[in-house]
Amino acid sequence: MTDIQYSKENATVLGLSRTDRVAVVVGFALLAAAVGAAVPFVGHWVLTLQWTPPFYGPLELIDSWTRWVAVSVLAGVGLLAGGAFGVYALLEQVVVTMSDSMIRFEDDNRETSVPHEEVSAIFLDGKQLVVLGQDSTQVIRTAVEAKTDEIRDGARRHHYPWFDSDPHAELFRRWAPGTPDLPPAANALLKVRADALEKKSRADIEEFRVEVEKLGFVVREVKKAQYWRPLVRS
Repeated sequence: MTDIQYSKENATVLGLSRTDRVAVVVGFALLAAAVGAAVPFVGHWVLTLQWTPPFYGPLELIDSWTRWVAVSVLAGVGLLAGGAFGVYALLEQVVVTMSDSMIRFEDDNRETSVPHEEVSAIFLDGKQLVVLGQDSTQVIRTAVEAKTDEIRDGARRHHYPWFDSDPHAELFRRWAPGTPDLPPAANALLKVRADALEKKSRADIEEFRVEVEKLGFVVREVKKAQYWRPLVRS
């Protein structure tokens, strides 16, 4: 579920609602607590088997405790660890705010604001929200927890140019090493970006995407295949 909120500027906020965020943290905490509480019982059973299991020493130590102490301690540890993991997971979530004056993108690493007059297109590319600038650069490209109709309605409510698909889709061509229509610098960046895609290094993938755009080309990927097009100036 997404949360659409309204400020003094009647802004549309797309992201997990406050209730959803609490549910994520509580859910992870309770699940981890349940697993922790089960460890003394599972561990005792494992120790009865006719083989030496991994972590024999820690399991034997836990089994030496009285059962209620073991359950209480491990459930408490699980509760704290699960809650911490839930909070960490929320830090990875993206919030996109649309208003009559700008679009703002926020995650745990950065914040980007794009004035209304600089937006030339908004659309979804698979599960990613894409905002194009007037020179067709991808000023925002990010996954967001929102349904298509919520994003579309928010864009139209604030009078942004919404498209059902990429308006420049026909210009994309698949990249291969040494593509003759690209300058050597762009080919070099796309090569290292391909390596980043193989390693699933999100920070490098995004950084090299921006660097390629500085050379005058937009890049997107489908799985691990890269596609490029030149910038289109309005």
